[in-house]
Amino acid sequence: MRKFLPLVIISVLALCPILFLLSRTIARADDQPKPQSQIAVIDMDGVLVAYKKYQQQNKAIDARQSALADEIKAAEKNVDDLKRKRDAFAVGSEEYWNLDKEYQKAAAELDSKTQKAQAEIDKLDNELFVNILNDIQAAMEQYCKGHGIKIVLWKKKVDLNQPTVADQAKVFSQLNVLYVDKELDITTAITDILNKKFDEEQKAAKIPPAEPKPAPEPAPAPEPAPEATYEPAPQPASMLRK
Repeated sequence: MRKFLPLVIISVLALCPILFLLSRTIARADDQPKPQSQIAVIDMDGVLVAYKKYQQQNKAIDARQSALADEIKAAEKNVDDLKRKRDAFAVGSEEYWNLDKEYQKAAAELDSKTQKAQAEIDKLDNELFVNILNDIQAAMEQYCKGHGIKIVLWKKKVDLNQPTVADQAKVFSQLNVLYVDKELDITTAITDILNKKFDEEQKAAKIPPAEPKPAPEPAPAPEPAPEATYEPAPQPASMLRK
């Protein structure tokens, strides 16, 4: 057995450089940065909650809707008052028919006002949706191009606390992402881009435009030269009348 011992030692020593190089290769592989994922997710509801521009414009629409609701409420009260006054008279009486005409006219105006108010709010909501969606789309393109992201999925939040199993299954079917690592969630990054741009726009809007400098006043016209006066040359004494 002793004869084979030097051979074993030599074999181990021969493997040492290989093992050393292999360990260095593995260590370098561990030090390499992980490849950037080309897929990301975004919580659209979270963006809307944190996007200052959306909150500002949505608040303005809510205020307009509240004002229209007050107008409709006042019109409804007027219709109810006319109906009550009309019904106080006997059907077929002159007073009844006169008030009925006012009531019918007010009811028609109320219906028209309600439809116009709803159409106005729907128009404002649609315009807000399109504008905000364009903003988010531009921000995502800017971010994804800079980070090598090719696909962005919509991470929806749903409430699974439903009264029945059927309702739970219906809500669960709306989920398009069951799990995602936090590193792939770009919601905060997109919101930061949107709010930074909005703050810059608000700041620029508050700066009054530079007033144009007044044009220089025209130089005064030169004063006219005084008219020349003719004075006869003095005549010699010999030519004077005697």
